[in-house]
Amino acid sequence: MAMITELYTALLAIVFFAISLRVILLRRKLKISYGYGKNLEIIGPVSAHSNFVSYVPFLLIMMFFVETSSLDISSLALHILGSAILLGRIFHALALFSQKPAFVFRILGMQMTLWPMLTLSSLMLWNCYQNWV
Repeated sequence: MAMITELYTALLAIVFFAISLRVILLRRKLKISYGYGKNLEIIGPVSAHSNFVSYVPFLLIMMFFVETSSLDISSLALHILGSAILLGRIFHALALFSQKPAFVFRILGMQMTLWPMLTLSSLMLWNCYQNWV
């Protein structure tokens, strides 16, 4: 039986592939192999790429722990958390890839990343508490 975390890992990997490809193509176009060079056009995409790398593995590990814990959490709740993370990372990347910073998408993207993180960490702490008591 497939796990819910497995589904969101696969979907987020596709998003990461797309973000990476866009950064690679932009680096090739601007002839910037490392860092930002002198062209400010690459700062947003590189930031989207590094931000994705910073949050997603951590969130997926947390989601896996919650999914495999002794908590009685519904599949729907896990799908809501996974969908929020997925959409949050897409919104955040779209905001940083746009020529005009789309702050609404960036804010929404970070909210859809940080709230699931707080929810997952709360569930993990509750699980620890229940197992210790």
